[in-house]
Amino acid sequence: DLLSAPPPILADCTPPPSCPDPVAAFFRRLVGHVREALDTPGGTRGALRVYLRDVDPALLSPILPLLVAHVRSYDLPVVVVASVRPHNHPPGCPVLVSLMRGAGAVFTVESFAGRRGRPPAEFAEYDAILHVPRIGAGWGGFGCKTNRPSRY
Repeated sequence: DLLSAPPPILADCTPPPSCPDPVAAFFRRLVGHVREALDTPGGTRGALRVYLRDVDPALLSPILPLLVAHVRSYDLPVVVVASVRPHNHPPGCPVLVSLMRGAGAVFTVESFAGRRGRPPAEFAEYDAILHVPRIGAGWGGFGCKTNRPSRY
């Protein structure tokens, strides 16, 4: 039941700027927060939800496969949702492509808020367009990858 589920972990796992190996430090801190939340008496009932907000894709891309392997090897009930802002990277950037390939599901939101003028007439009642280019591919579920994103 989503209403009675505990809130997601919102811990700051970002390593300090002076860290010599930020990717390894980020992974260790993230796994430490997950382990701490799972080991807390009376902690989670069901899956632990971890939300990583505005993560640098260059930092998240190399640890995503490691995190998935760690969660699977210990059979941990963990769901990770990460939001990234790809605006600082050119389209087709290798870091973003790697991140999208490693994720179980990918969706993007195209907001009308920053648009000059009005949105197209068919979207006048909406605030944004949700693109879903990939759902569950490679995660043991019903995988679906589309060349042209669906719009909802």
